[in-house]
Amino acid sequence: MVVDDSKPHHLLDPDDMMRHIDGLPDQIEMAWKHAQSLPMPKVADVTKVLICGMGGSAIGGSLLKTLLADTCAVPIISQRDYALPAFVDSETLVIGASHSGNTEETIAAFGDAQRRGA
Repeated sequence: MVVDDSKPHHLLDPDDMMRHIDGLPDQIEMAWKHAQSLPMPKVADVTKVLICGMGGSAIGGSLLKTLLADTCAVPIISQRDYALPAFVDSETLVIGASHSGNTEETIAAFGDAQRRGA
């Protein structure tokens, strides 16, 4: 297959995933700039971080956990489920990640985190 020949490429990639992959650096840069404009929560009493998400939305938590493992003084856990671990309490920073904004598991876990005072 010739990569520059668009017809066979379209047959092999009907959802145009190549375009999404090519655009990933721009998406990451846009997300970083947006995140820099958001206020940070007060985290002085945080002893652990739990990042809740499903599918592709959970990837950020896994990346953060891996990137900071050697330097972060508190554990970072990536959670892909409805239920929260028993350790979640008022000293836990819980981050819910959902691309659509209505991922059932993430919303349920985040609601439970709020009820626990996280």
